[in-house]
Amino acid sequence: MPNPCRIDAELQASEPYVNGLPTRYAAIGHASRNCTRVHVIVRATPNGPAIFDAFADTIYQQLVPGTADLDPQNDGSWRVDFAPPIVGLPCGLELWVDATCVSGTGGCGFHDWSKLGCKNHPDRPGPGEDSQPGSDDGTDHGPGGGTGHGPDDGRPMPPWVWDPPSIACPRFGGSFLRLLLLGLTLVAGGVCIGSAAIVFVGVGTLAAAGLMYSIWQYWCAPNYCYFWGGVLWVFKRATLAATVFALASLSLSGWLLMIGYGIVGGWVMLRLQRHHCEVPSGRTPMNQLPLF
Repeated sequence: MPNPCRIDAELQASEPYVNGLPTRYAAIGHASRNCTRVHVIVRATPNGPAIFDAFADTIYQQLVPGTADLDPQNDGSWRVDFAPPIVGLPCGLELWVDATCVSGTGGCGFHDWSKLGCKNHPDRPGPGEDSQPGSDDGTDHGPGGGTGHGPDDGRPMPPWVWDPPSIACPRFGGSFLRLLLLGLTLVAGGVCIGSAAIVFVGVGTLAAAGLMYSIWQYWCAPNYCYFWGGVLWVFKRATLAATVFALASLSLSGWLLMIGYGIVGGWVMLRLQRHHCEVPSGRTPMNQLPLF
């Protein structure tokens, strides 16, 4: 006899909206009566790191008279509200959802792409429900006619329109780390030789790193361990560079800056260890760092 276990899932977002982007997110779905608890993981790609990982209990109503408990009419619903690593996942963004039954006699799961549907979006009159499949208004909206991330919605297309996330996101992360390392190295070198111009260039490079960080976070929402692991890798190398500059110039300011870099690196390492993240070696090539 086939397993009657059933489960589905979708992603929803809702008001308040900031600059047209939702600030509240939820994974919702239905499950049969033999699926009483669901493990939900939301990712940017099927094999990517988890953006969100939690469990939900299925809530059931009374049995419909004249039906069996495993009939579809008696399926329950589950819901998990969550906040992503950043506020700003655009409506219509496709994310990978793994929803797996972990309690009960059922062992089924939902593993597929789901568009982020938006409810009551200010750019769309009326209730603006964006959670039902299909669009009947002929526009380039997400599921159910919400505000999709199309070429005419007034916002830039995501970078994986021309490159998939598996390519674009490591590129953004690598650019951020390179700029951060270059900026910290320039500042250390400028301090050691007493060159305000080099320090100024280094500060500008750090500002560019901050911009690249914002782009990486906005589009890719990198895994906590991957982000802080990359930052620690940078500070290990920047501390080594500052040590070499301080030894070569015999600069007290250089030594103090080197100590400051080391303190920041130690603080980052404690964060990684507290969250049971892998601590990268400073000798690891950048192209071997997990960035997505």
